Amino acid sequence: NGRANQIAHALIKMGGQPQDRVAIMLENGPQQVEALFGVLKAGGVFVCLDPHYPTHRLQAILEEAQPARFLIESSCLERHGDLLVNLPDGCDLLAIDDFDPSGLSFAGTFFGPKFITSCADTNPNLALQATDPAYIVYTSGSTGKPKGILQTHLSFCQFIEWQSRYFGIIAPQRFAQSASIAYDASYCEIFGTLCFGATLCMAPAMTRFNPQALIEWVRRAEITILQIVPSFCRQVLQILETEPSQNGTHPLPKLEMLLLAGEILPVDLAHAWLNRFPNPAKLFNLYGPSESVLATYHAIPQVEPEQRAISVGRAIDGRQILILDKNQQLCPIGVRGELYIRSPYLTEGYIERPEEMAAKFIQNPLHNDFPDRVYRTGDMGRWLADGTI
Repeated sequence: NGRANQIAHALIKMGGQPQDRVAIMLENGPQQVEALFGVLKAGGVFVCLDPHYPTHRLQAILEEAQPARFLIESSCLERHGDLLVNLPDGCDLLAIDDFDPSGLSFAGTFFGPKFITSCADTNPNLALQATDPAYIVYTSGSTGKPKGILQTHLSFCQFIEWQSRYFGIIAPQRFAQSASIAYDASYCEIFGTLCFGATLCMAPAMTRFNPQALIEWVRRAEITILQIVPSFCRQVLQILETEPSQNGTHPLPKLEMLLLAGEILPVDLAHAWLNRFPNPAKLFNLYGPSESVLATYHAIPQVEPEQRAISVGRAIDGRQILILDKNQQLCPIGVRGELYIRSPYLTEGYIERPEEMAAKFIQNPLHNDFPDRVYRTGDMGRWLADGTI
């Protein structure tokens, strides 16, 4: 907290104003957490860049987000030195570690680590509003050019409060922080853990790409809650299945909950996980675009032999799911349609994308009685008789 306060005071001394955008590009570790809290404490809006991304993708994000400040460390610049050449005019650099800025070419001002440590470590206590923006996260770009999604303190706080309550993320739980800092899943891990008193365990960078390394780290760190994508879970499961029998014990003995999100969960994967291990960790299927942080959740106690798909379950608190046909009318139970999300916690908008914003965020087509915004996901689904999707 003291280190985050120093970063916050440094940003304020650099001329930081409420709602200024601050780009962050740091290696995985505690300094990322300090930076996120520091930017928010300064009233800023963080935009995180994953240093493992290609330079051209990072460049595109910086050009669109137009940050006022850029929080960096030297190892990242060694890989992406060209980023500084085309930084927005007047974008100042704040470095958390020592390196020689004399060879850098950019239009702003350089502030080093000594500037940070000279700042106060007390809370800035700025007056912020719940509706102020907190962060911008960029989509993967799998369906086109990555879109910057703006989320407010209110929307994100509502989600992590639900997450903590539903999954019991309090002491002595140990939540793995394994998602890339460029995705909002990592913010759910970081803030959803620290804001409610559990222990945040930051995975070494190699575990994001190496399932064997992840398994070893989960055991060593005694992780109780792990969140990964299904495709990576399959790789983890394949390794666990080749290990010698543990006399009826779970191969990840401390794991209590496995959260699968970000991709469709295949039936055979869920069945294999539940079938393979005695006393398995509770398995959850999570669905939702970054535009709503999350939309639905589903606990999976078992998989039936004839089952063809894994349900995405029911809407989380503060969300309502509409399934509409091509005429934007409600679909009956069992009839396939497009999923729309109705919520007061939808994103405030896409950065510099008014046309896409207008196409995706529309008035609820079921009425015109009052302003009632819904988000068109483009995903297809159907209601089941038990009320799940």
